[in-house]
This record gives sequence, structure tokens and C-alpha cells, in this order.
Amino acid sequence: MTLLGLAGILIGLGLLIWLAYRGWSVLLLAPLAGMVTALFSREPLLAHWTQTFMGSAAGFLGQFFPLFLLGALFAGAAGFGKPAGTHLLDWKIG
Repeated sequence: MTLLGLAGILIGLGLLIWLAYRGWSVLLLAPLAGMVTALFSREPLLAHWTQTFMGSAAGFLGQFFPLFLLGALFAGAAGFGKPAGTHLLDWKIG
């Protein structure tokens, strides 16, 4: 690793931290910081984006898709009812 590559890592991490504290979404910042790091390492940017990041992201989403789907279904079902304990309060008050 060259000194320029190490500087790219530090700049990308610093950019990620600084913008995250300013209120930016980390989901948008992480690929941006990765691209800054890849730019400083003098490697092909498109290859880093498609072969490393996208492949890993697709694997993660494919592995945990049932969990995400069930979470969305349960959240939707919870929106139809009342929170726990409010039925008892309605009975005592009403």
C-alpha cells in the first residue's frame, strides 16, 4: 500500500464521519467514501464498484431478504391494531 492509498483511506473515513455528523445518511455516504478511497488507490473505479461493493450488497440482501420481508409484514400488521395495553385502558375509562 502506498502513502497515497493510506491518505485516501483516511480522507474517505474522515469524509464519512464528518458528513454523518452533519446529518447525511450513512447509506448514501458509505459508497461515496468507498469511491474516494478507491480513487486515491489508483485502481479502476468501476471495477471496485461492480465487483466488490455490488456483489457483497447483493449477497447481503439475498441472504437476509426473508428477514426484511417478515419485518415489513409485521410492521404493516402492527399498524392496523392498537398498541398493547390500550384495550384495557379503553375498557376501564370508557
